Amino acid sequence: MLYDRIRPHAYQLRVVGQVLREKAPAALLADEVGLGKTIEAGIIYKELTLRGMVRSALILAPKALLSQWQAEMLEHFDEDFVLTDEKRFQSFSAHERVICSLPQFVRSFDKIASRTWDLIIVDEAHLLANPSSKRRRSVATLRARWRLLLTATPISNKLIDLYSLIDLVRPGMLGTQKEFESEYVADPGTARVLKTEKAEQLRGVAHQVICRT
Repeated sequence: MLYDRIRPHAYQLRVVGQVLREKAPAALLADEVGLGKTIEAGIIYKELTLRGMVRSALILAPKALLSQWQAEMLEHFDEDFVLTDEKRFQSFSAHERVICSLPQFVRSFDKIASRTWDLIIVDEAHLLANPSSKRRRSVATLRARWRLLLTATPISNKLIDLYSLIDLVRPGMLGTQKEFESEYVADPGTARVLKTEKAEQLRGVAHQVICRT
């Protein structure tokens, strides 16, 4: 891989390699805050574009991070993403590289979903952990060849948080929510306790999807 504008850390390249070895790259990047998940996602995106596997990409992030994403993609990867609140933005079908806030995504879902995206990147993906939330359901139904979810906290409160995010990346991998709860959850009422005898099994499944140094 050739990158003129960045010097990735070895741990970042290990994460990138793990994702790109998959036939259909889809992963939950879960490094701690400050370890460069944005750069990891950018390298994966750039590598897929260089291979001719990605042309269109949609980045979803909290509003406060939109400009940061745009600046980093341009500075480090020479990729010009348009923000939906810029004057030059025309429509979601008119641009191949778009950065959108999560609230705007929900409001404009019909327009965004009218096309297929090659790659979707979701920053602060723990905001999608509630499986019944509208934003989570919307992301789940979006047509995309590949998905990258970024969060430092794949489990915020309940085991269902982890299930919800893994199911966004690899739908059906853990079965339905009811099947997951029956298989792994020791306290169905609160879903905060993992069955001890299932810990190793869940760890093995999660390792296939979650990339964390």
